[in-house]
Amino acid sequence: MSIFAWYGYEGSLVKRAGALKQAGFSSLSLWWEREDNRPPKENLKILRRLEMNIDLVHIPYFSNGLWADEKGLLEESFLEVLQELHEAEIPRAVFHPTTLEEIGLPVSPAGLELAHRLFYRSKELGIGLLVENLQRDPHLFILVENIDFGLCLDTGHLGISGNYERLRKYFHRIEALHLHDNDGKTDLHLIPGDGILPLNKWLRDVPRGVEYHLEINRGLSDFYNQYSEMDYLHRAKKSLYALGGRDEKEF
Repeated sequence: MSIFAWYGYEGSLVKRAGALKQAGFSSLSLWWEREDNRPPKENLKILRRLEMNIDLVHIPYFSNGLWADEKGLLEESFLEVLQELHEAEIPRAVFHPTTLEEIGLPVSPAGLELAHRLFYRSKELGIGLLVENLQRDPHLFILVENIDFGLCLDTGHLGISGNYERLRKYFHRIEALHLHDNDGKTDLHLIPGDGILPLNKWLRDVPRGVEYHLEINRGLSDFYNQYSEMDYLHRAKKSLYALGGRDEKEF
């Protein structure tokens, strides 16, 4: 069972990693960008020295995306990140199929060709490149219908988009999960069970062996104001057990 390294409490990455380890987490994911004035590769080394397994990273946002990369800046930056992940021996990386600025843009042949190139380069480097479902998914479906990307299922986004039936036929391609809950309207990143989403139902369709991974953030609502950091993390860990999650040693 795993968790994203940022969960809404202030403190350095090392401090948060210590709290996560104390709460019983041994795996986490990172946003692949600078933090605490260090490049991500340096932070990765520090976390590994703390015996934390980094099982997944999130490709950072770039100023332009697949559907507006007129000058090739996204491709250059994306390929640079893939090379860094290869050198760091990261097995899987997640990216968004579109940016907020691009959400209304049509799918372009050039963007689809770029996605093909990124996919094949990730295969050459031995990285599982996964596309994440969003609150609106027109670009996602074009990508998964045309390219054999793995899928990172974000349960909070799924609860808002209402795309369960359409997305379910691609559930066999799920290789990672972003587990969080909400009220069906707002992307609150609540601990599973603290919202209204039918997570147990959805998870029954997820391939066996996919690790349960939390993407929670206490700072997006007032729900957890009364919780200390450790109480919050223990509540989060219990939510994974309630969903049927298991520690690595149990597999």
